[in-house]
Amino acid sequence: MEYLKLEQFIREMPLYHEIAFKLCNLENEKSRGPMTKEAKLYFSELFHRKKIRLKCIECNAECPFDVKCTFSSLYSNCNSVEIHGLGVGSTYCVKIDAASLLDESAHFNDDEGIINYSFQCTMNPRHQCKMYFLYTIKSNAMSLIKIGQYPINMALMNSRSNEFKRVLNKYRAFEDYRFYERSISNDLLIGACTYLRRILEKMVIFKLNDETIDQAQKQKADTFDKKIRLVKHLFDEEIQETLKSSHVLLSKGIHELNNEDISEFYSLILKVIDIQLESELEELEKNERRKNLLRGINDSVEKFKK
Repeated sequence: MEYLKLEQFIREMPLYHEIAFKLCNLENEKSRGPMTKEAKLYFSELFHRKKIRLKCIECNAECPFDVKCTFSSLYSNCNSVEIHGLGVGSTYCVKIDAASLLDESAHFNDDEGIINYSFQCTMNPRHQCKMYFLYTIKSNAMSLIKIGQYPINMALMNSRSNEFKRVLNKYRAFEDYRFYERSISNDLLIGACTYLRRILEKMVIFKLNDETIDQAQKQKADTFDKKIRLVKHLFDEEIQETLKSSHVLLSKGIHELNNEDISEFYSLILKVIDIQLESELEELEKNERRKNLLRGINDSVEKFKK
């Protein structure tokens, strides 16, 4: 089972995505056993964290945030947690003492309700983030469905679109990259494949106009596979052999596959595209440094020329 940190829940987890985990190891329906490993991890992470670091969009910087988590049960009586050995019960909608639960046996009543997270920037208390989950506890299992968030997780992601803007603009693909990020933030992986393929195809078509490409061969390249073979030497050496397979996978993702299938490979193809963008950005910055250095040296030569 994939284990998410609290930061990932707010930065990466899309709306209406669900996670579920077993709460206790029970020998039978009436017995009470120790909490499962997954429950311990999630209770400690989700209900006991006091601080996290997030991007504050008002401060425009990575900042520490105070964490406040409250529960609101949809039932008339809030769910209670009975902690054996202590002989006490704690009210679920008021407080969960995850530290006490970690090494104790516990029994959970069925319940359903809303978890309200409030994240307050320590640099300015007026700067806040919100996140909401629908939680369900039933048959010794807990499920969490993310039902709301402000600001949207795309605003809190480490977006690279602005970092690559100059290179993306060359391909007229800046908006495609931004729409890719929006698709990912909303768990629309078919849409993500659409925009990634669009970026890759724009790169290939742009490079077909390179002066090193034989125009006769260009005219014969009547399939995209042939176009890729014709220009792949103009891509970063690290990704040249991945271009054809990446295009095939993206096309399958758009027309044949579902979100679960696409989740296995889309981040790898993004890496292919990012490697190319990083390579071109590095070359662009290197040329600018070279020009600035040359200009500075020439200016000094002129200044001190006898």
